[in-house]
Amino acid sequence: MGNQTIFFSYSRKDSDFVLELGKRLREAGANIWLDQLDIEAGTNWDDSIEQALQDSDTLLVALSKTSVLSNNVNDEFSYALEEGKRVVPVLLEPCNIPFRLRRLQYADFSEDQEKGIATLIDTLGLSQDVASNLSDSKGKLSALSKKKASSQKQGLSHKYKARILIGSLILIAVVFGVFKSGLFSATQPNTYQLTVLVHDESGKDQLVLPNRGQVKLIHGDASEIETINAKGEATFKQIPAHFFEEDARVEILFYDPEGEPYRALKADTSYVLTSGKYIPLPVKLFGLDQVRGIVKHFVTGDPITDARISISGVESFSNSYGEFNLTIPPDQQRKYQTVRAFKEGFEIYELSNVPIQTDQELPIVLKPKQTQ
Repeated sequence: MGNQTIFFSYSRKDSDFVLELGKRLREAGANIWLDQLDIEAGTNWDDSIEQALQDSDTLLVALSKTSVLSNNVNDEFSYALEEGKRVVPVLLEPCNIPFRLRRLQYADFSEDQEKGIATLIDTLGLSQDVASNLSDSKGKLSALSKKKASSQKQGLSHKYKARILIGSLILIAVVFGVFKSGLFSATQPNTYQLTVLVHDESGKDQLVLPNRGQVKLIHGDASEIETINAKGEATFKQIPAHFFEEDARVEILFYDPEGEPYRALKADTSYVLTSGKYIPLPVKLFGLDQVRGIVKHFVTGDPITDARISISGVESFSNSYGEFNLTIPPDQQRKYQTVRAFKEGFEIYELSNVPIQTDQELPIVLKPKQTQ
């Protein structure tokens, strides 16, 4: 691989493993870029990552249950693929590998660390000296891998025991008719439920975009999305447990897939989630404060100067290019407005139900008055 640079893409929850792998590769002689090692104090973090990603030749993406949900990780490997860079997946644990990465050869560290190292050396195309040094430097990586494998095996053992226990409890519940009481839960759930009610700022009974709008929960690099139903509710049935940790701060966003600029009233607010909690989310349609456009002659197509444009009693005039920009005061703002335009020598123009929030230029065409 010569002096080609290897960029590391990963989730923060996998930092220990990735940091150790990065150190081992660098000590073995590979040219790597890892944010934890290469961003200097006082440097803009996002700018440094973007520049390093552009300058790198190879992207090494660490795959885990957390990283495959990370927007940043997905953005980074998508960019690398689109730019024709070499992408090398490293599997840290069994997870749902993103579709775009499934056809690529990956180094599997989830079960056999030595095999993972061998595959990584081959896939990265490391020089003989680097490969030899890396093969001789497995200590800490091996310990991390064994710790992960031990944790997985222990988890499987617990799952097997839990299944036996659950089976027994179900039998008891059937006999005593108390199965629905939920008193016999064998383990803590890995996922939780939450319902978000989206409503207009005017009240909870004023639903917004039922069966269309979407609610997005964001915690760190991970996110969850649900479409709201006919009742204005977005019900999340399988939210990962880390969203509900005591120190977790979750951002809740509402948006329209078709582009209407709805936003939460308290856009900068973060939430501490509680399983089963019903969260009201008041939203507002933004972009109702201005209308811009251009006035033209119906016959010639030329711009018309000094045409008067009015909405709800508020007026503005077109400039020498026919352009106008009308600011609507808060008490007159509506989702749909009636727009009127007037110029001496032309017919009065009126258009109803104009959607203001689209932020698109409004074309107004004035017809000359017919002379008798």
